[in-house]
Amino acid sequence: MAELTGQDVVQRQEHRFPVKVLLYAVWIASGLLFWHVGYALCAPVDPEASLSWASGGRILAGFVPVALLAGLTAGAATAVAGRWAVDAGVFAAAVGLSTLSVRGGTVEHLLLRRADAGAGSRGLAVSFAGEALAWIAVFVLAGWISGRVARMLGLTGQRETSGASALMTMLDGFTALRERLPSSRAECVTGLTHAVVAGALAAALTIVFCVDLARRPVSHGQAIFVCSASAWLATYFTFKRFPVRTALYPAVGVAAACVVGYLIAMLSGGKADLPPNLPSSPFLRALPMQAVAGAIGGSLLGFWFAFDPGVFAAREGSEGAAAPSDVSKKARGRR
Repeated sequence: MAELTGQDVVQRQEHRFPVKVLLYAVWIASGLLFWHVGYALCAPVDPEASLSWASGGRILAGFVPVALLAGLTAGAATAVAGRWAVDAGVFAAAVGLSTLSVRGGTVEHLLLRRADAGAGSRGLAVSFAGEALAWIAVFVLAGWISGRVARMLGLTGQRETSGASALMTMLDGFTALRERLPSSRAECVTGLTHAVVAGALAAALTIVFCVDLARRPVSHGQAIFVCSASAWLATYFTFKRFPVRTALYPAVGVAAACVVGYLIAMLSGGKADLPPNLPSSPFLRALPMQAVAGAIGGSLLGFWFAFDPGVFAAREGSEGAAAPSDVSKKARGRR
């Protein structure tokens, strides 16, 4: 990449603030959209009910409309901000679903219901694992729609500051698959290794973050923070050892970790000394919607900042670009 001139640096600084405002505005708007419209699509009769399939009723019936809203939000966000941040649309869907997930009770509501019915937490863990797979499918839809919008608007080219698109890479049609999938076996092995390591590290960090929380009430903010921070840190540090050109790998890794975490919770059983409203496993503290959305959102942030800390700087052709980090150069060099 050509060395930045003084004029380039000035132009980058002039555009950095407006672009940041635009990106943040898009993501805040996504949160507000899901807070109002998303909740209206699946609002339960009981306002204290958790927004999970395990609650049944309108929450289960509203899954398809909410999934479509996530896809449309991802497409709109890509059209507005995809020029400056690859996967801005997928991240917007993650922000929206994370925001929606707080409009209701925590997992404690579900645990108390099951305790009253004489059921344990293992069945809930199995239900959560299946629901997590469904929310992962929603992000597949969001990525596909983002990819189609980006292709229509000519935004599918390689970004020097934020890497190749993540879910778009896999989902933007068969032509895009042939063009954008890893071009060498070595790169593919590195990517899969990155996914496995990032997922395992995210799961380990989730356990670490929850060490002191086992006997504390569950809160939505706490659950989303643990999922997002674990995925962010896991992706960021895994990238340092296994650099990749796309956030696809860490996103897949941390999303899979959500499902595996629920299955681990099922196998681990319950703790007799815990009150019935507290989850027996750290992986049960987050509802599937917030676990998957928080993990994928965190992985995108971790990838953006690992690939290049200047990811949010605006670009005008080759001008205004932040100089890529040394690690991101290695990732692009694996092509």
